[in-house]
Amino acid sequence: IPPAPPSIPSPPEQQAFRVNVNSPSGSPTLNGRVELFCETNPPLSYAIYEWLMDGRVVSSGQRYYVYRWTRDFFNKNIVCRATVNGRRQEFTYVKKLEATRERELMLRPPPGPQLAVRVGDRKELHCEIDGGSTSGNQVQWFFNSQPLSETQLSQYNIGRLDRVRVSILVVKSVNAINEGQYECRIPGGTKEIFLLVLGERATLEVNPAKESIQVGAVNAEFHCRISNVQGVRNTNLKWYFLGAYPNGPRQPINLRDWQLRNPELTYESSFISLAVPGSLYHAGWYLCVAPNDMTAKGQLHVTGAPEPIRVVVTPREVRVRPNQQVTIDCVATQSGRSVGQPTFSFQSGRALSSDPRFRSFPSGQGRISLQVYGLTMRDANLVVICTYQSVTDRAVIIVENVCGVNTFRCGDGRCIDRSLRCNGVPDCQDRSDEDPSACQMCDPLEIKCEFYNGRPALKQTYSYNWKCDGEDDCGNGFDEANCKYNGTQCGGTHFACYNGPVIPRAFMCDNEPDCPTGEDDNQCSPVPTITTLQRGPERVKIGQTVRLTCTAAGKPLPKVLWRFNWRCLRDASRMTFDNW
Repeated sequence: IPPAPPSIPSPPEQQAFRVNVNSPSGSPTLNGRVELFCETNPPLSYAIYEWLMDGRVVSSGQRYYVYRWTRDFFNKNIVCRATVNGRRQEFTYVKKLEATRERELMLRPPPGPQLAVRVGDRKELHCEIDGGSTSGNQVQWFFNSQPLSETQLSQYNIGRLDRVRVSILVVKSVNAINEGQYECRIPGGTKEIFLLVLGERATLEVNPAKESIQVGAVNAEFHCRISNVQGVRNTNLKWYFLGAYPNGPRQPINLRDWQLRNPELTYESSFISLAVPGSLYHAGWYLCVAPNDMTAKGQLHVTGAPEPIRVVVTPREVRVRPNQQVTIDCVATQSGRSVGQPTFSFQSGRALSSDPRFRSFPSGQGRISLQVYGLTMRDANLVVICTYQSVTDRAVIIVENVCGVNTFRCGDGRCIDRSLRCNGVPDCQDRSDEDPSACQMCDPLEIKCEFYNGRPALKQTYSYNWKCDGEDDCGNGFDEANCKYNGTQCGGTHFACYNGPVIPRAFMCDNEPDCPTGEDDNQCSPVPTITTLQRGPERVKIGQTVRLTCTAAGKPLPKVLWRFNWRCLRDASRMTFDNW
């Protein structure tokens, strides 16, 4: 019998093949990078590969990469289609997400497991302690990298049980707010687990997503709604202002400008409404944050004519002696914010750089300072102009043979610093700065320390500016008594942080932020600005009531002090003072 003839391979268009998909990167995990590889069996080098999702081609080639495997990829069909000379075969890859039936879930060293749980399940998260002297009550628990406080445990409907060798978190009834990374930290290591919650997806949205108002309007409002999160109400939602950029730093909304409402009737919706006329200052992004760190944003556009620019010089008039140094400040503002960079010049328009005795330098956003040296009597009534975008203000420097502010004139005409007067050391050649009769006169900047709280004072006096500054200057608490915060008092003793504590006014603008978000050291004024001051003689009749007004501005709010010939007011019992 002759041997059988050798087999002849089928032509490519008739060859049978199958398609298979595997994952060289391992089983997909939430937010991880996934690589899928498609191949024919038997391997066919001339096969053409395509990847499809939802019936659409999303890629080509044997490899398909998902750079961030979100929860939307779970339970989704990813199809690889191989074509060989017109013949097609497909393989469907799907990573199913099924809820674990285990009640006790063990945390493991990183990377910990990712497990799916269903809404309404009761789960125990076990952090086992492997030897050592650590006990359960020393374990530190974290959720999404944030420490879990007692308040948050209650808010997330979680109980905690600590024993000798284990610490257990009990999620009493799982809901969307419980989704995330749990960590337990013990000496020598960390263990973790990630819970994926199956069920209705939690949602958080801000409406309207974009809002536009005119300058001066008060009809701006945003509302934030959270859905499908058990136990979370509108009072648990937090509002922040991000500024001009959607990813800007979070700042608590200014509750002086915005009214926050959390109605009981719509307990899943929180509202903020503009309570003052809208300005460019209010334009930007507003962020709503839920307890599980879900976020949603809305943007406010403010249109219309911009508010006018203001330029303010301080002081507007200064009297100095020849060769005395002078400092003048200028600030440009718009819509309550410092803007641009103003400049100083002479009234004639001549640049200050033409006179070496004048030196100007930026002293902050929208601020400039001018220092003047070596003035003579020939410079009397010198006018300097501060300008920003054609808006101006002016200051007059009057040179005269008198002592300046905060100085004392000796009997021989020499000027010394005011702090050297009545300090027990003669600084004037004629000793007039230590005249006993003059030193016993009342000084409105020095207040007597009195017997208080059953104890005598350790010092005789304290400075007017040290009242209610948080430090005991008298030694018995007298200067810190009766310092109750009054939010309506102009230039009061305290400052209220946004959504935070109340701090002494003396803590403001000291280059050391004391408020949680630092607003006590933002936009500080180099010196206060006197915006309104009655000048010139006031002619009155005997017995007539006289009203004098002084208006000052700045941050911190200035304290206004009244004097009579640089001393205490005479017969102050007949006088009343109103601050607003």
